[in-house]
Amino acid sequence: MNEVKEILKPENLKRIIRNPFVAFEFSIVRYLLIGFMTFFLDYGMLKGLIIYFDTDPVIANIISTFLALFFNFTLSNFWTFQAGTDKKAKKIGKYLFLAINNYLISVLVFSVLVKSFSLSEDISKVLVTGMVVSWNFLIYKYWVFKNE
Repeated sequence: MNEVKEILKPENLKRIIRNPFVAFEFSIVRYLLIGFMTFFLDYGMLKGLIIYFDTDPVIANIISTFLALFFNFTLSNFWTFQAGTDKKAKKIGKYLFLAINNYLISVLVFSVLVKSFSLSEDISKVLVTGMVVSWNFLIYKYWVFKNE
């Protein structure tokens, strides 16, 4: 990853140490921050639906994941990758294509982990999220939010 190499250059590390906000110049740092925020929003809704509304974990996961996707697209587009409003329909189409695939994969894997392997929804959510996050940065950067 070129961005990681760029961050690790001595001159950039010095700049970041002097002013930690400099790290936000790098899209991977913004991606990770938005990713953590999305995860906590998603996880918080999942737990809230299960605990306070006695929702089945699989249904709660479907709802929380869907809402988190909307949050993630908005911040990824306008802040993480600073792709703005140009070709918004095309970006939304690509994002939705990826999101639907991620969504189906994550709901399926979550369901299998919870129902077939009797893993807790907590562990299942962390495993599924880690799986999806691992490939999304590159797909977002070089396909979905690519500045053409």
